[in-house]
Amino acid sequence: MKIWLFLLGMAVIAPVRGQQVSSILLEENVEMDGLIQGPDRALYCGGGWNRSQIHRITQDGSRSVHASGLGGPIQPVFGEEDTLYVTNWSGNSLSTVSPEGDVLDTRPAGTGPHGLLRLENGDLLVSRNPVSSAGDIRRLRPDGSQEIWASGGSINRPGGMVRDAEGFVYAGNVYDGQITRISPDGTHEPFATIPSVGQYKIGQMALAGGFIYATALSGHRVYRVSPDGEVEVFAGTGTQGQLDGPALEARFRHPNGICASSEGDTLFVIETLASTDRVRVITGLEQVSVSGRNDNTLPGVIELLPAAPNPFNPATRIRWRQATPGEIRLLVYDISGGLRMNVIRDQGAGEHSLHLDAGAWPGGLYLVHLVHASGLGETQKVLLLK
Repeated sequence: MKIWLFLLGMAVIAPVRGQQVSSILLEENVEMDGLIQGPDRALYCGGGWNRSQIHRITQDGSRSVHASGLGGPIQPVFGEEDTLYVTNWSGNSLSTVSPEGDVLDTRPAGTGPHGLLRLENGDLLVSRNPVSSAGDIRRLRPDGSQEIWASGGSINRPGGMVRDAEGFVYAGNVYDGQITRISPDGTHEPFATIPSVGQYKIGQMALAGGFIYATALSGHRVYRVSPDGEVEVFAGTGTQGQLDGPALEARFRHPNGICASSEGDTLFVIETLASTDRVRVITGLEQVSVSGRNDNTLPGVIELLPAAPNPFNPATRIRWRQATPGEIRLLVYDISGGLRMNVIRDQGAGEHSLHLDAGAWPGGLYLVHLVHASGLGETQKVLLLK
């Protein structure tokens, strides 16, 4: 067993065991790149550098076109009121898409925009992966202004990015496998290297349970990076294929796009360089569990406290603690998976609550999902009696 000092206490990490790979089969082959899980639990996937669409894929494999007319959409992210932002690699731009799929605006983002993160104040971080230069990471503000936020050093044609609970950004270089750790002020240092093979060392990255997950596009694997930068193979034998099963025995074919579920226990992976007829699913992710903490410290990035009252009729209070400031998203689903509530808030560190009035809802079991900007989240069941 490995032990790392992480967050606010001693984190105990079990070895990688028990993860399983399965596939969501699509009705037809389609080209895709980066992806994100939406508040409706569907997957929203950029079509790729030479395509023009964003696809919406449900858990049963149904696919529809969410938006079109884009200039090589790569990485989508969600903002307030379910607005979608997406980088356009061929169009050298960033587009804003309404919940109905209409392209609201498109603005310049430099040559080769690739990865995308949204900050709590509405600013967007865009990694640039151009053909003939090292690229950089730019900060785009809501007023349309932009600036180079981080460049040089180990940043060299960056692609996928993730952001942790403390505000540090991790950017993965597509061609040399370096991951750079960038502080909130833009200063940076090398953090880890993905030991992949072939031309494309890193595709995209996801953050879940305190770990970074990076796809090795040419190496046909998914790697996991610990909080202290230790790298290990998480899934895939390294042999190209599409074999499901235990994670370390499974086979991938150019894994690229990757995102975590809102609960942080599942990864969704898109395979690329050609059209694909499936979304790969990795279940059984481990969380960084925090133990041995002082009573006067907050327990981790996010902790969903017991709703009170529960059972309830017609109202209850959803309570949580968060260790760091950041945007949180509160989602409530009925037992059939229908979205009943979707609230986004910027909150400081500490304990918070939200009044849930379900007077107009039918009685029954509901699932409350609370997700922090870092990607960490928790789920709780509440029972409405009527």
